[in-house]
Amino acid sequence: GPKTGPEPPFGAGPQGEPQPYPYAGPEPIHAPKKKKSKKGLIIALIVVVILAAGGLTFYLIWNSAENRMNRAIKDGDLDDAAEIYVEKLAGEELSEKTLSLLQEALDQVYPAYESGAMDYDDAVEELQALSVFYAEGWNDRVDAVWSLFDALNLKNDGSYESAISRYKEALELDPESEDAKAGLEEATDLYRQDVLGKAEEYISGSSDYEGAASVLQSAIDFLGGDEELEQKLTEVNEAY
Repeated sequence: GPKTGPEPPFGAGPQGEPQPYPYAGPEPIHAPKKKKSKKGLIIALIVVVILAAGGLTFYLIWNSAENRMNRAIKDGDLDDAAEIYVEKLAGEELSEKTLSLLQEALDQVYPAYESGAMDYDDAVEELQALSVFYAEGWNDRVDAVWSLFDALNLKNDGSYESAISRYKEALELDPESEDAKAGLEEATDLYRQDVLGKAEEYISGSSDYEGAASVLQSAIDFLGGDEELEQKLTEVNEAY
């Protein structure tokens, strides 16, 4: 029969044309379209919803009346904090966090006024703002600082007896007040020195031992006993 050429090798295309090995046949003209998966879209939507809900929740918490009030207290904006409290939270129990922030603010007022870092008007304004808040025991602590203000002014004016009385009132309202304890000790020492000076004036000026004894005894009665004054009284009594 007629001669035929050799069989095209495996991997050769039609008419034996070289093709990439292995040859898989010509590409289809119209490839079928792949269906898009809805699963990925659904997951993406769920993630977006969760993130949006979380962001909204965070914002609502961050922007709550209590948190805005606490931020104002922490920043020293006590008037703003008091306004938020009156408008949004009056009558509600203050949280431990709020009370802690208020106490930190209160603890700074008297030392700042005593040291001169804060003038009287600013100190009074701070206390008035702090007085707006209400909690069990809180208002007594604020009133104690009011007493400290009066005591300090009286002490600086040389009215030691009145200052001592006001420091004692502060301690009755807030027994843990270190400012009241320190102020009372200082005012008592100044009062003691003042009484001893007056007694000495009676003695050195006109040898009035009776007048000196009277001054000393009144001070001892006021203080409820004082070792140094009692010793001086004994010396005066023995001298006349």
